[in-house]
Formats: sequence, C-alpha cells, structure tokens
Amino acid sequence: MYGRARVFVLAGLLWAGCGDGGGGRGEPPIVASVGIEGDPVVMESGGVPWDPVGLYQSGVVLAESHAAEARGRIRRLRLVEMAGTDLVLLDEILEGDEVVFHQAMVADHVLVQARRGVTQAQLTAVAQRHLGSIRRKLYGPDLYLVMIPREEIQSQVAAGLSPPESAAKAYSAEPAVELAEPDYFVYPQVTPNDPSFSQTWGMTRIGCPAAWDTVTGSASVKVGVIDTGVNYTHPDLAANIWNNPGEIAGNNIDDDGNGFVDDIRGWDFGQNDNNPMDQVGHGSHVSGTIGAVGNNSVGVAGVCWTVRIVCIKTANAWGGMSMSAAVQGIYYATAVGCKITSNSWGGFSNVSSVYNAISSANNAGSLFVAAAGNYGTNNDSTPVYPASYTLPNVIAVAATTQSDARANFSGYGATKVHLAAPGVGIRSTYLGSGYSTLSGTSMATPHVSGACALVAAAFPSATHLQIKNQVLSTVTPVTGLSGLVVTGGRLNAAAAVAGGAPAPAPPAPPAPPAPVPPAPVPPPPAPPGPVPGPPPGPGISPSPPVPVGPMSNRDNKNGDTLPPPCSGAAQGGSSWATSLGVLLFLAAQARRGFKQG
Repeated sequence: MYGRARVFVLAGLLWAGCGDGGGGRGEPPIVASVGIEGDPVVMESGGVPWDPVGLYQSGVVLAESHAAEARGRIRRLRLVEMAGTDLVLLDEILEGDEVVFHQAMVADHVLVQARRGVTQAQLTAVAQRHLGSIRRKLYGPDLYLVMIPREEIQSQVAAGLSPPESAAKAYSAEPAVELAEPDYFVYPQVTPNDPSFSQTWGMTRIGCPAAWDTVTGSASVKVGVIDTGVNYTHPDLAANIWNNPGEIAGNNIDDDGNGFVDDIRGWDFGQNDNNPMDQVGHGSHVSGTIGAVGNNSVGVAGVCWTVRIVCIKTANAWGGMSMSAAVQGIYYATAVGCKITSNSWGGFSNVSSVYNAISSANNAGSLFVAAAGNYGTNNDSTPVYPASYTLPNVIAVAATTQSDARANFSGYGATKVHLAAPGVGIRSTYLGSGYSTLSGTSMATPHVSGACALVAAAFPSATHLQIKNQVLSTVTPVTGLSGLVVTGGRLNAAAAVAGGAPAPAPPAPPAPPAPVPPAPVPPPPAPPGPVPGPPPGPGISPSPPVPVGPMSNRDNKNGDTLPPPCSGAAQGGSSWATSLGVLLFLAAQARRGFKQG
C-alpha cells in the first residue's frame, strides 16, 4: 500500500507569527515534510525501517475520524497508542488506499515557551485554566511540555479535531505565553540501502588520505551528533566517544551541576535519561563517518581518526524523533562546548524553537551542519529546515554520487545550499559491532561535519565562522554543481586543512525578513496547522526566519508588511497635505484665541 506512494511525512513546528491558523485552510501549512520516494528502506542489523507511515502500524488505534476533502480525497485522524504509553495523533490524507499526506505529533502535550519573567507557578495556573498541567520543564529558555487533558483527546479526535493544534491555539492567546506549538515528529534524511558499494569511497573522493598527512583530528574537538543516539560501545567508535570529565559515572549525582545526572556520554532527550544508546542505527552511521577510529585495523575510518563525539539522542523507544527533543539537544550541545553539531534531519518547516536554539549556538561559537533534504527540490524556492535558515553558523549540505553528480534525491539551491559531499552508498558503523551501507543527505552531512572538525584540529584558534569559511572556500569546483550550490563545488578536506590559518569569515548577512513558506512539492491538501504565536522569545536573537525567496517591503525586525516606497509625486503630495494641515491648525488656534479674548 505504501511502497510506491509518494508520502509526505509532516513533522514540524510552526514559526511564531507566520503560521497557519488552527484549523485554517487559507494559507499553506507551515510544517516539516519528509518525502519518501520508492519502497520503504530496509535497514541492516535489525534496525527499524524508515517507513514513516508503517512505523505507526504497530500501535493500537484508540479513536478515528474521517472527513471528505477536495478531489475525492479523505482526511483521516487517528489516535494511536505506541509502546503502551505514547499517544500519537496521525493526520493523514488518503487518495484511494494510498497515503499522500501524513503528519504525526504527540497527542497529549504541546510545547510552550513562557514569556520572560513568568514563573513556573504562573504558567501552571494558566494550564489549569485550560484543564491542563505541566508535564515537565525542558532544557532551554522557559520551555515546557504542557499536558492536554487525556479525557478530551479521544472525544476531540472522534469529532474530527486535532487536540494539540486546538491547545496550541488556546495557549498562544495567553499573555503569559511567548509561543505554543504542537510537538511534531521528524525523521532522518536517509534513503534505501545500496549494497553494491562496500567501501568508504567518499573518504578518498574528498581527499582524506592527503588531509591525514596534515592532521588526523584532535581529542579536544567535540562534535555533537544530534540524532537517534550513538552506539557508543561499537569497537570502531568507543575510543572517540566523549566522556564528561565533570561527572562520576554511576553515583546518581549531578556532579557538574548542569542539570543532568550522570550524563557521562551525553543525554537521551527522547526518553529523558542518561543513556543515549542508538536503537535504530542512523545516528551510529552518521557518527562513524565523522569519527570512526582510524588506523586501528578495525572496520572503517572516519574523516577524523581522533575526535570526541557527544551522543545526543532525540529518538524515543520506538524510533520517533520529536522536535522538543531536538531543541533541547541543540541547547545541550552548546552548553557542553561542542564546536560543531551534525544534524541529519529536517523538513519543510520554520520552527521557532529550533531557530532560537541554533541562533544561541551561533552566539556561543558553534557550527550547525545540516542535511539539505532528500526531496530533490530546489531549497531556494522550497526551503528545507533547519538547513535553509540564514544564520551565520549554518552549513547546508547536498549529496553527490561517485561521479560527483548531484544525487537525484538531494536538495539543492544556489543560495540556500552551501556545498555538496558524498552521500550515495556510504559505508559506516551501525548497531552491535556491525556496519551498514546507506544513502541520503544524512550521509553527506557528517562528511562535512568531520571536515570541520579536522579544520578545528589543524587550527585550534580558528573561530567557528573561520572554520566555515575555510571549508567553503576550498571546495573542488564541479561543473555539474554550478548553480546548484552556493560554492559550486564538492567538499575537499585536504585543501581545507592545507596552507595557513583560515582567513577571517565574511560579515554575516543582515537578518532576513519573515517567511511565507510554500506548501510541499507537490503540494498536498493543507490540513489544519498550528496557530501563529508571538515573535521568538526574549533573550534569544530576535532575527526572524529566512524568507522563501526574495521578500519585498518587509520589516526585518518584526515581519510586518510595510507600504511601498513613495514616488516623487506621492512624496510631493504628502508634503503639500502636511503643510495644509498645519495652516488649518494654526487658523483654528487663532480663531479659538480670538473667541477667548
């Protein structure tokens, strides 16, 4: 049923102030969309298949509703209980027996950011007015998960309503709330295995053997892998896993006072514990490309033979990756001092919480390397986030084949995607002690993350923006990439670490105006989206998200539409009207004074 369907898994959070109103159909939904082409991926070593629709078929359906849509389509809402505890709302559009639009979100809570100065007790009082409660405070500025009354969820779904979107709309109207968003699920940017490739050809293509003559990495460079977790006991990864020097393992005490008990290797934000072990394989594959131990006569070698991988898990027990977990993961990586984070996930959404977290990472001097997406679309016209955010620390990565051609699934963009890297048939570490061959911009991204870590090792005093500039300015030009990526080239690790220290980074571009994102391509019917919230929270960079293409007459501060510039004639008319108004005012004052006299 789903194997040949073009499935769009919508799993994003709206950007505050630029979203579709709850239940509204007038604007495109601002959502993250993961396009899946062809048959579901069959992972090796018993991993969970990346079939986003089929992923939920193991759950128990508690409530369901159907409604007629345009063109004979049916909108189906399903409340599914996963793994005995997690409630998931599936919002799907059916065309015959095929799912053409699919959106998944946590059904029983919403992500809420309180305004600055609002205490948890005050937010609790707000939640109680809506018959809700605070599940827990998240790691991040004034972020909370707020529960939706369970007794209302089934009845709303049966009536064709989306409880998280309804709750987000209600909380967004509260003066104490900065923003409120459903907690959507996202999925890794991976495509089917290609068993015909068994070697790490990408390392040779980007010049790693020559780069290793200069530098093989450094244990002082930390790379945060924000993903499904990391198989930190893998024999080809274990020596390069970060060990938190401020924690004493197993004493059940938060020794370093960072709010996380025994976060020895990182943290599991999907299940809120200190064990970020990968259960599905994707994060382990990414980690091996960045930093599988080199020259150890075992398996494969990463771009960095020596590095420290911080394990930041954002997947829950059944493989779902929530945006609330990703947001916390970004803040955590910044807090523990990751110079680079590798982010092989994303979709078509402008996510206020994620944008704020990446901006905070930039302020702290951390690079954010992101997958350009597996939709084969032009990111200049259909942005894929977080890769398309115009923030100084973002590097967006496309995927190439062995012939240096753009992979047909890879996103591209002359202004939104910076460079390309090998992403087809990439061999790397996996579950257990095994290895797997995967394809996707997920696989291209860690090549760039690893190269950034090599540059950081070669030039320890370089800033994060100097590292970015060094990597982008030393690409290998490729004719087939001209006009498809900013640099027109493919990653060259050898050139990036050769020569002198990185030049100063170019000045950051001005803050972009607020976006009006288009519907995914091809555009599915727009189901109800979350409601607009206020601008990004205080204390975080107030810059709005990147626009969809050029945006004219927009105020860069708040996104309000401005009138067009006046022509000379209009300016003259305005001046004449002003002068007349002044004369009339003076005349009235004179008359008033005469009467009083």
